[in-house]
Amino acid sequence: MRKLRLALMTIAVTLLLGAWGNAIALDTTVHFQNSPTLSQASRQGQRIYFTVTIPEDAGEDLAMLSLSTLVADDEGVLLVPFQLENTQAFWGTPGQRGRAIALDSVWIDETGIVWLSFAPSLQPGRVFTVALEVEPGSDREARHYGIAAYPAAENPVPAFVGDGELEF
Repeated sequence: MRKLRLALMTIAVTLLLGAWGNAIALDTTVHFQNSPTLSQASRQGQRIYFTVTIPEDAGEDLAMLSLSTLVADDEGVLLVPFQLENTQAFWGTPGQRGRAIALDSVWIDETGIVWLSFAPSLQPGRVFTVALEVEPGSDREARHYGIAAYPAAENPVPAFVGDGELEF
């Protein structure tokens, strides 16, 4: 229960930070008409796959994703040891892998949230997958995750994409 509350809090913080950053110019904020959704999440070996569907009627291109995988224990917040330099994105699903998608940047911020930006942004009506690699030898444990999507705009309002539990 504690892990679920932490996951929900980190998702809320991600969404609030995005909204707070846009509070200055509320009249120029941009949001999705119909939000992207998480189609599937899985682990195969050292790779974690998140498949996202951008609906035809999204209304905006998708520019960025944020992924929260934080978990707290008695010693504080534990981060998933990702090898960010091996992060990949591609059209389709892990089972039907399509053409590669260019990633502009991949980083972890000071709160432990993983950010992925796409260059160019991703158009509506497509399914894509992000593959993150966990460092070899990392302890595998079930962790809650949450994903938010950001439209391609100067003042984007993030949209909740999905959450769940997966062994990282």
